[in-house]
Amino acid sequence: MAGPFVPPVQTDQFNQSPVAGDLDLAIMHSGVLTGVLSASVVVQLVAGSRVKLDDSVATPGSLPAFVAAADNEAATGVIKRTAQKASFTGGDVIEVVFAGNPSVIWEVAGATVSPNDDVEMAAGFVQPKAAGALMGKSLDYAVVSTMVRVILGFVAC
Repeated sequence: MAGPFVPPVQTDQFNQSPVAGDLDLAIMHSGVLTGVLSASVVVQLVAGSRVKLDDSVATPGSLPAFVAAADNEAATGVIKRTAQKASFTGGDVIEVVFAGNPSVIWEVAGATVSPNDDVEMAAGFVQPKAAGALMGKSLDYAVVSTMVRVILGFVAC
């Protein structure tokens, strides 16, 4: 079989899995993504700190991981204060607020995609940006023929 495999549409309404074109409504309605602060973060971050997706994550299906964003680079969002905490260290669960009102869609990967990659569509599959038009940012790590969430028209903060 040549090329990536397109997962079949799941028609069982009680046991659905994501398919290409599904929207991640939880993120879209709230503008908030729950993830974890990478273990590599050794300094304490506080609510309002700018963070970006950790592109060293290489495990499909894992929680999005975040690291601190430097002053001169684009951030995915800012850490939101939770009911329990206002300061965070590596390994803590965090909520990240995105800039703007993000649309998040599930797509099928046509190549290995890392979190925070600029992505494009090529032959109906998502791949790291090369020569095509920018689609958005990948939210997850994915390999060929697996599902990946893409933040469409990503606006950095």
